[in-house]
Amino acid sequence: MGTIGYCKRFFRPWLLAAALGVLSLPSCVRRTDQGYAAVRYVGRLMADSLSYVQRLGAQSGKASGTVFILGDPEQCLRTVGDLLSADNFDNIDGAARPDGLKDFAGERFCVVFDCANAPYEGYLPARDTQFLRESAVRMAVAALDTLCRPDRYNPAASAFQAPAKVLIVCSPLLDRHAVPDIRDFLERAGAQVPVLSSPDTAAVYAADLFRLMRERRLFTHTVAQPAADLYMTYPVRDLQFASRTDSTGAFLPSYKYSRPAGDLASTFSVIRLREDVPAFKLQDVYVQNKY
Repeated sequence: MGTIGYCKRFFRPWLLAAALGVLSLPSCVRRTDQGYAAVRYVGRLMADSLSYVQRLGAQSGKASGTVFILGDPEQCLRTVGDLLSADNFDNIDGAARPDGLKDFAGERFCVVFDCANAPYEGYLPARDTQFLRESAVRMAVAALDTLCRPDRYNPAASAFQAPAKVLIVCSPLLDRHAVPDIRDFLERAGAQVPVLSSPDTAAVYAADLFRLMRERRLFTHTVAQPAADLYMTYPVRDLQFASRTDSTGAFLPSYKYSRPAGDLASTFSVIRLREDVPAFKLQDVYVQNKY
C-alpha cells in the first residue's frame, strides 16, 4: 500500500487535504560493548557533520521544546489523541487524581506520521532492517532541528520549529530494531532527550510521560490547551517517477523495501502539514477512526 493510500485508512479528508497542497517498557538496548553495531548513517553523520550534530544536541532537551511522536501513523494518531485529552494527575502536586486541567496543558506535540516508510512489516521479509533503523534515526535528527520543511513542493522553504525535549516512538518494530540506534545517536550528539517506546501496540504513554516531565522539569508551566503540529514523511521529489512511485507519488513496495542504507542523502523528507491543531480536533479524528 502506498504512502497516500496507507494514510487514508487513518486520516479524515481535512488532514489529507493538508498533506497534499516510557521510558521503554523493558527493552534491551544494544550497546557497542555487547556487539552492537550502529547504523552507517550515524557514523557518517558524526564524521561529516559533527558541528551540526553538536548544535542539535545543545539546543534540544529544554523545557521550551516539544514532545515529538513518530512512527506508525495509526499508533501515532492514537497516542497523540490520548495525550491531548489526558487528565489523570493533579498538575500542582502530581498526585494521581484528575483536577480538571489537562495533564499536558500548554504543551506542544509534533506528530510525524511516517507514511513514506510504513507499514514496517515489509522490511522483515526483505531483510532490510538496516534501512528501517536508519529511517527512524533520520526522523529523530529532524526532531532535534530548529528548522523544518513546510512545503513538499519547495525544497528550499523552511520554517521554525521548537526542537524535541522528549521522543515517543510508536511501533513495536521500531522499538525492537531502531530505538537503540536513536538512543545511540542522542548520546553521541550530547542530547538530553529521553525516549519512550514499547513493544506493545496498545501502549499508553500518558502516565509515563507526565512523571518523566515532572522528574526532569520539562513542563512549560503555561496554562493553555495542549496543541499539536502535524508532520508527514514523503518521498523526495527526485525519486517520484514511474519505476519507484505510484500515481499518488508513494513508493512502490518493490522499491520501498529495497532501499540501500548508509547514504547521507535521504529518500524521504519530513514535511510539516498543519500547525496548532487543537485537542478536540485530533480527539475527534481518533474517535471517528476507532469507532
